[in-house]
Formats: sequence, C-alpha cells, structure tokens
Amino acid sequence: MSFDLADRVTPVLDKMQATLADRAAIHDAIAESVQAQCKEYVAADAPNRHGSALALGANPTGFLEGAINGITRQADENEATISATHPWFARVGHDVDIYPLPPNQFLAIPISAESYGIRLRGSDLPSSLYMFVREVHQKQDRGRLPSDEDISAEVFLTVKEQLFERLEALDRLILTR
Repeated sequence: MSFDLADRVTPVLDKMQATLADRAAIHDAIAESVQAQCKEYVAADAPNRHGSALALGANPTGFLEGAINGITRQADENEATISATHPWFARVGHDVDIYPLPPNQFLAIPISAESYGIRLRGSDLPSSLYMFVREVHQKQDRGRLPSDEDISAEVFLTVKEQLFERLEALDRLILTR
C-alpha cells in the first residue's frame, strides 16, 4: 500500500516558504532588537561615563542621553542597519583628535563645576574657569557599544524567535484546516 502525499505536503511547504520569505519583517525585528540592546547597554553604562562631571563636582550635561536617542534603525528585505552617528560614538572605531574650529586656535576645557557644560563663547563666565589647549586626543573606546559577540548573539536569538513565531503561526493555520 502507498499514499500520495503531494496534495497535502506541497501546500504546507508553499505556505512555509511564503512565511519565511518575508525577510523585511525579519530584518525589522532584528533591527528593533539590536537597537534596543544598544540603547540599554549605553544607558546601563552611563553612570560609569560621567568621570569629568563628577571630578569637577558638576552635574552631567545630558550628552549621553542625546547619544542614546541618536541610535537609529533601518530595515528592508535585504538588510537591517543600526546607526550610531552621535559624536559620542566616534571613538568606538578609532582614536579621535579634536581641534578647534577656525578661526579659533584653542579649545576651552572647563575646569570647574560652574563652567562644566557651558561654552565659553557667548557666556558671562570668566576665562579663568577654563583650560586652553590646541587639541585633545582621545583613545579608541570599543566599550561604548555592545561587543560584536553580544550583537551577534542578539541577532541569532531574534532570528530564532522570528522563525519560531512563524512556524507556530503556520502550525495554527494547518491545524485549523
């Protein structure tokens, strides 16, 4: 005895392929998940990133909150992209050298709580509350974002969850026939 299952198997396989073919939705889920991971990572690390403010007895300026809010995502059927373009993230990939913008010859670095977070130009603060330097060199700091391994693990977990959800939906569709 034999059974021809083509009429039962082929529609199921076609539905499964259609379910998994929605790459844009899977990429969107990946982008959303990794964006949240990056934002949570920076927010959790923020208390460790206020050394200058604390050393001067000043309050943080909110610069990191701007960095967190600047982590954006994009997704389509071909890829998922996370962008962290805020200046705070520049040191993730390499050392950063900061120079004054012309016509200025010096950077004004605050040296007191009173001057912290306030630009000298346009303020009524005395210049004695600032140190003047020609440039600032900052070392690379890959720790400003999750490690590549942690991001890869998040991507894998999200793909696994997406596939599981789609297979469950397919299972419900098949069982309700």
